[in-house]
Amino acid sequence: MTFQHKLLLGFGLMVLPVLLVGAEAIRSNALERRALETLGESLTRTRTYSEVETAMFNQSEVIWRSMSGMEPRAREEFRLSGEVVDYWLDRWTSELQPDEQELANGVRRIEAEIRAVADSVFALEDRGKRAEAYSLAKGQMKERLLPALTELNHQIYRRAREFSVSRAFSRVAEIVNSERALLFWILLLSAGAGFGGAWLIARSLARPIGELRQAMAVVGRGDLEHPITPRSGDEIGDLARSFQQMTANLRQSRTDLVHLNAELVTRRPGVARVDDQRGGPARQAHHAPADLLAPGAAAPDAREPGDARGGARARPQPPPAGPRGHPAH
Repeated sequence: MTFQHKLLLGFGLMVLPVLLVGAEAIRSNALERRALETLGESLTRTRTYSEVETAMFNQSEVIWRSMSGMEPRAREEFRLSGEVVDYWLDRWTSELQPDEQELANGVRRIEAEIRAVADSVFALEDRGKRAEAYSLAKGQMKERLLPALTELNHQIYRRAREFSVSRAFSRVAEIVNSERALLFWILLLSAGAGFGGAWLIARSLARPIGELRQAMAVVGRGDLEHPITPRSGDEIGDLARSFQQMTANLRQSRTDLVHLNAELVTRRPGVARVDDQRGGPARQAHHAPADLLAPGAAAPDAREPGDARGGARARPQPPPAGPRGHPAH
């Protein structure tokens, strides 16, 4: 893995918690929206049942108008109001949950009894028994069925409010608790992954750099035999391999210098050796061997050791001899 890939991995580990938190926020938002939709559906069922309630009370009013004798089309209106009740009742029943079907069954029983009472009242009117018809309608409709319908309506509305609000509240509380637990695990896993990834990346960077620095210090002290082992395939490993090759080249150069020095000493003992004690070639040859010179070249003049600039200094000539071999003054 290259150094660039390690940096990308570290950046990915830093971005991962943000992505996970964002994903959890989107999920929680979808669940909360679903809970609100469920609450809206419950309110819609309540509005639907209000239509059922209105249609049933209108149906009962038609019976009283029929007994007044002032509306000859009252029976036809009762039939049509029954169809309206059936429509809204079927629609409301289809929107109920399975555990709420008992409420629909209670409403259907009251509706069936209202129609049975209406048929009896209409039959008594046809036979001219208006007093009996009025007594039956009063006793069955006004005193029994309508109060029962009112009580059932209260129960339905109360249960709808309780179910809709409490169920929505419970669902939202469940979502919040789930989100809290999931965010805790996301933070925990993100922290573990972040620290673990940071440790691995730092270890993969710091360890090779430290080993390379130690090897450079050892080689800098003159130990060219110190082993250098690249441990990674990234840019730091390439640097270690380049330093390893440089050390090998220096080692080979020193070996060549040693062999050259030995060869020079063997050919001409008077030639000074190459000084390699401080790790660098410092040739200090006072005399060049004649066999290493170019053909036809003359040997360099001998220099006196006392001349610091290497210039030639003439040797002193003896004074001319006087009479009897004494030096002349």
